[in-house]
Order: sequence, then C-alpha cells, then structure tokens
Amino acid sequence: MAVGIFFHLSMALYVLSYFLLTQIFTNWCCRLTLAYAFWFVYDKDTSSRGGRPIQWVRRLNCFRRLAGYYPMTLEKTEELDPNAKYVFGYHPHGGSAMGSAVMFATEAVDISRIFPGLRFHLLSHSLLHVVPYVRELLAAIGVCDVGWRSIDYVLRDVGHAAVIVVGGAREALMSDFDKTFIVLKNRKGFVRMAIRHVPVYAFGETRLFKVHMQVFPWTKLNRLQRIYKWLCSYPPLIVSGVGLLQHPFRVPINAIVGKPILVVKQDDPSDDTISRIHAQYMHELEKIYEDNKARFGYFTDWCCRLTLAYAFWFHYDNETNNSGGRPNQWIRQWQCFRRFAASRSLTLEKTVDLDPGQSYIFGYHPHGAIPFGTLMFATDAVDVSRTFPGLCFHVLTLKGMHVTPLLREFVAALGMSKVTGESIDNILQQPGHVAVIVVGGVREITMSDPDKTYLFVKSRKGFVRRAIKNGAHLVPVFSFGETRVAKLHTQIFPWTKLTRFQRLFKWFFSSPPPSSFSFIKPPHRVPIHAIVGRPIFVEQNDHPSDEVVDRIHAQYIDDLERIYEDNKARFGVESSNRIIFVE
Repeated sequence: MAVGIFFHLSMALYVLSYFLLTQIFTNWCCRLTLAYAFWFVYDKDTSSRGGRPIQWVRRLNCFRRLAGYYPMTLEKTEELDPNAKYVFGYHPHGGSAMGSAVMFATEAVDISRIFPGLRFHLLSHSLLHVVPYVRELLAAIGVCDVGWRSIDYVLRDVGHAAVIVVGGAREALMSDFDKTFIVLKNRKGFVRMAIRHVPVYAFGETRLFKVHMQVFPWTKLNRLQRIYKWLCSYPPLIVSGVGLLQHPFRVPINAIVGKPILVVKQDDPSDDTISRIHAQYMHELEKIYEDNKARFGYFTDWCCRLTLAYAFWFHYDNETNNSGGRPNQWIRQWQCFRRFAASRSLTLEKTVDLDPGQSYIFGYHPHGAIPFGTLMFATDAVDVSRTFPGLCFHVLTLKGMHVTPLLREFVAALGMSKVTGESIDNILQQPGHVAVIVVGGVREITMSDPDKTYLFVKSRKGFVRRAIKNGAHLVPVFSFGETRVAKLHTQIFPWTKLTRFQRLFKWFFSSPPPSSFSFIKPPHRVPIHAIVGRPIFVEQNDHPSDEVVDRIHAQYIDDLERIYEDNKARFGVESSNRIIFVE
C-alpha cells in the first residue's frame, strides 16, 4: 500500500522542478538548470521516437508492488504474431489511466511473457513530455507523445505495438463508478494509422478515483474545466480518493486484450474503409465488455433475473417473519457465534427450570445501544438449548430487519420475527416456544447509560396483555453490562441539535439513529451476564380486564427489580444504584 501511495504521489517531481526554478540564483542550481536546458533542447524529439526503453527500469519492483496492491491483471484472448505491427486501443480512460501505465509501460504484470516478441509503447498527452525529469522517467519506460509522428515512428518496424487511450481527456471527465462512458464514435484517426488493431478493455479503471463531475454535474467549476480543456487540451481533474493523502481506491483492474482486427495496409485509405474498420472495432470492444462484465462484478442479465426471482420470493414468503421465522439449528450453532460470545464474555444463567410444554414471553432488559445479549437467545452461542431443553426461542425485532433483502433470510434462519401482535400470537400458539421481547425498545436506546439503569417499562403493558390472551407465562430477564457496550452521544451532549434530530427521526421511522461512538472505535469489550428470572404464571383469558393486566404487570416489575437487587453486587454495580423506571 505504501508503494502504491508513493507511486501515486510521484507527481511530486513537479514540485522538484518548481524548486529548481525558484532556487536558480545559486551557482550549482544555475549550472544544473542550464545543463538540463541544453539536454532538454537536444533530446526534445525522443518523446516522438519511441522514448528510450530501459528494461531494468521497466522491471523495477515498485511497479510490481503497485500492480499487486490493487491488484491488476492482464488477460489475452489469443496469441499475437510478433512479426506484425499493432495499435492497442485502451478503454476506458478513468481518472488516472493507471492500468494502462502500469500494465503496458512496465513489466509489472509480465507483459513480455504474455505477448512474447512484442515491444509496447504507451502514448500519453504531450504535456507530460515537457515536464522536467518526469519526461526522463516516461522515456525510460517507453512512453511516447500521442502524435502522428510518434505513432509513425513506433510502427515503423514489426514487433512494435502502440497503446493509445482512445477516449483521452474527454473520457477522463466522464469517468463514473457505476456507468461506462466511452468516447469513441467520432474518434477515427487512430484507425487511419493502424496496421493491425487490437481492442483492450480494462474493468475497474474508472473506480480508482471519484471524479468531481459525478458529484456536482454542470456546476461553474465543471464549465471552468471544459474551458481549460479547450485552451490547454487537458482538463484539471478534480478527484477524490481514500484517506488523508487521497490515494486511489483499492479496486482490481482487469484488462482484457481482444482479438486483432486484420487491416490491409493502404497509404491513402478511403473514408468508407475507415468507417468500416472503426465500426468493427467498436463491435469487438463491446463484445469484450459484454462477454466479461459478469466476471468482474458488472450488473448483467442474470442479475436482473435473480433480482426478479427474489422479488417474487419476497412477496410469497412475506408471512414467514410474522410466524417465528424458519429456525435452522445448523446456522444457530455456527462456530462464529460461539467465538463472538466467548470474546465478549456472554453468559446466561437460569433461576429455575422451565416446562417445555408451556409457551413463554421473555422480557429482556435493558436495551442498550447494541443489544449483544439477545444473541444468547437468537443463537446457540451459550448453549441456550441445553440450558432450557425443549424450548425454541424467537427474538422479536423491528420491521426494518425483516424487509431488507437477504438480511431477512438470515434473521429468519435464526428464528427472529417482527415485533408485532400477530407475530407474538403465532409464536405463542405453539407449546415450547418462547417470544423474546426487548421491552424498552427504541425509546430505551436513547436513555442508555453505562452508570445508571433506566428502564422504559412502566407504561408498556401490551406484552402482558398478549401473554394473558395466549396463556403464556411471563419471565423477566435482566442483562448486566448491556448498557456499557457503547457510549451514546446523548450521554455526553444532552439536548443538542443532534439529539433532537434523533427524536425526530424516531418519530418518523420508529427507530432512532443512536449516535454512538462505535464508528470511531469498536464496542467496549465488557462482560454481559443475563439472569433469567422465575416465571410468572398466567391464566389464559381472551379478554383480560385492565385490573388483571395491571396486577400482573406490577408483579413483573417487582420480579425484575428483585433480579437486579439480588445480583448487582456480583457484577460490579454499586449498592446505591437502583433501577430508574421511566414513565
């Protein structure tokens, strides 16, 4: 990665040139600059005569490391005759044309082994060949000026190949992450010069940098870019990359070299001949793209079919997440869950054995910013099936998880379900099934505090009413350490604009964005101990009165508080701390 960044910043040679000019008053700088000026004038035609390729420079290890960083690969469609001449048309340009420079101007991907007997010359913008010292590096790797004289010189002998990034500066301006724009239809000059023509398409080239025009199209700044391009023939690209140094995105670049288009040499080819060969070239280029895009992550017809099939499945399977999902013991017992539970020190403790012939509602408290503790019921990470043999657990979550494609399949395999009355009824109708509800919900998230215990349960009685209607016993569960996993923004800056935004977001979407600082650092590694209390026996009643609901609800709160008081000393909670029940 460091080598990749270093190469990306190699344009610092511009800065060196500026330094030499500004320090010209010193004797040694004056002599060096004067000597280089004479050399510059004497050597000015090198860039139009194939450069001066030096094999040990082209084979420098830094180029190989740069190619391995992304990584870059070069693939040929068929063997090329080393006794012929070729023009390689490279597409697309991208923000930096990095793939063309590394794969064809150096031996980073062993191009001399892929195409034995051929010598490659990348043709670049003339401005690069008038920058002091930069031109020397380009000449050493065989890069030439993209002009008629240069192409004529490169193609004077057999076994030489001129590599042209056909779209040029205009294509660089149109570089886009998700779409493929090729400037080619009106570019026929390279066809006129060709003896044999080979299309090359590089997948991933446009994803190295994000060009400014993708973000703010048609702004004044873009118009300035176009004017600058009209005046200087090259636009000042405004791109963004990764990190503080804004180095390129690390995406694979895969260049596919197509079949050569055989051309009969003509000193004065007609326009019809050029148009015919140009059309054939575009057809071959498009064929390369269509035949290979599926291999390199581009959206294809089979993706459309798969998406359509999944949409039908999504509609057909809509009720699964309202009836307890489809628990899969093989998935629930995955080793990754056990390792996660061990790394976070998740433990589950029962007070009494539970009858597997009875259905239950487990009320889980508190919610916390990230309810890791519920993993103990959604998976077999702590052997919940051995702790409570014969019981099948279903963690109830917000609707959002069950309408997200693919994620819904995963949570369904864990036995999760939507937290709705219909879902609770469907689960509790089956003996031996347990609905695990995080009673405090999203409201309790915003009150999460590592030093105090806030529970939003006093006004939450719907789960009690559902338990009575289904004859399910109520079981309080308290999880020590749950609120210490992540620190919320609201704990540090209460009542700020961001906090008000959280509340507004919750009002609209029923779930707040809990501004925790876990995006900067991972969640705190604190033990989480869940204590499962004694069941509160409930008699089935289809129409329970408010008095019955209030009585059982009060008993539930008392039992929950008793679990907290009896166990807080064991888990490092100060004796003066008590549960704060929020209305």
